[in-house]
Amino acid sequence: MAAQIMCIRKSALFNAEDRILKIGGVLSSGRPFSISQQQAVYEIEREKKEFYIQRGSIHLKIVVAAGSTGRKYLKTTADGVQPQSLLALPECS
Repeated sequence: MAAQIMCIRKSALFNAEDRILKIGGVLSSGRPFSISQQQAVYEIEREKKEFYIQRGSIHLKIVVAAGSTGRKYLKTTADGVQPQSLLALPECS
């Protein structure tokens, strides 16, 4: 099942693995969702869900990365170390 991420909840921290607390958006069924970054990592790794963000007509796939401490976090295939594409999304209400 694919899910489009449309907003995030940020933390005040600056390391890549701690910058995003939650993601929110719409499932392919049209139902809204809001989950923690850790839950999204779990779902991607177990192939339960695929996440993406929309940039114009392009879908940027969300992947799991590991920080310098080994902790996992989300970013797009187009990002470097920092999840810049996700951080550019608006804050979830």
